[in-house]
Amino acid sequence: MKRVLFVVSILSSGGAARVLSVLGNYFSNEKDFQVSVLTHIHGSGYDFDSRVLLQALYSKDELRSSLWNKIWRRIVYWPRLVRAVLRNRPDTVVVFLRGMNWRLIIICRILGIRVVAAEHTNHLAERGFWTWVERRWVYPFASALTVLTEFDRRHYATYLNQVRLIPNPASFPVTGGNSARRKIILAAGSLDRWYIKGFDTLIDVFSRLSSNHPDWKLRIVGPGDKGRMHLIKLVQEKGLEKKVELPGFSSILDQEMAESEVFCLTSRHEGFSMVLLEAMSKGCACISFDCPAGPADLLENGLHGVLIPHRDIDAFCLGLDGLLGSEKLRYKYSRSAIEFSRNYEVEKVAMHWREIL
Repeated sequence: MKRVLFVVSILSSGGAARVLSVLGNYFSNEKDFQVSVLTHIHGSGYDFDSRVLLQALYSKDELRSSLWNKIWRRIVYWPRLVRAVLRNRPDTVVVFLRGMNWRLIIICRILGIRVVAAEHTNHLAERGFWTWVERRWVYPFASALTVLTEFDRRHYATYLNQVRLIPNPASFPVTGGNSARRKIILAAGSLDRWYIKGFDTLIDVFSRLSSNHPDWKLRIVGPGDKGRMHLIKLVQEKGLEKKVELPGFSSILDQEMAESEVFCLTSRHEGFSMVLLEAMSKGCACISFDCPAGPADLLENGLHGVLIPHRDIDAFCLGLDGLLGSEKLRYKYSRSAIEFSRNYEVEKVAMHWREIL
């Protein structure tokens, strides 16, 4: 029996937590694995198998925002982290959060436990002195470092020997698509991170094309009240109130993707872009900027969808215009995307994780 302890900050939301839930559930159903998950905070926004042991460093009372609680959490953090590792007696610790990687690498090296650090964003997205120290001088002490894209593998391989490229698994089942699709251009992500996600650019692009395609609507789905209010103002400035929908968070994103014709990714940067893979798995015809990093690993331009040079807004307009105007092209990319996304089904991605664990 191999005991695996996954460590992440929160389970309430986020791509890393979603991937952890998929992998945790998969390995909990394997008879030779015992899976535990350690997080800072109780509660999960994702469904976990009953065989996955969920545990938190802090109680709900300790998470109150009083000054004493903040001081107390700092006092007990390291002892509790060490105690949690010792209590679970893992064969391998997998850390799903940059910033916690260095802490667990130090603890596990002292205790003689294998530790795998996982990067869930590209190396250009988060920078700073301590980030550089963690990546350059602490990561070499990990048993392995996993990255999501070839872009990052090449970077870390310049000074690390134990780098493994393991993409995220598709979190939605790969399906044959939906014949009753609507003329919806879909985008998804945190609205409070509208600048990183490029939703301002997407609204601008749609404003240039909407008069040529009056039967199409743009729908941007995601949580974030502040970002939503900002984007509503942009929509009003463009006079697109009747053409752009900002419904907020959707608990049925997979269904929305299965019912939409086109998916757009206009991010200024990504770590891998789970949302793009999810849209492909549901048969959307996808168009994306070739931002650092991730889309280039998923979209081969002209085969699985449309990949546009990064921040070339005019080219994005032309590419999207071509998609909206050609049902044949949309169908071609839809079928190709579905087949390609089968490479990311959890069973196939888990094979790579099994080799490490």
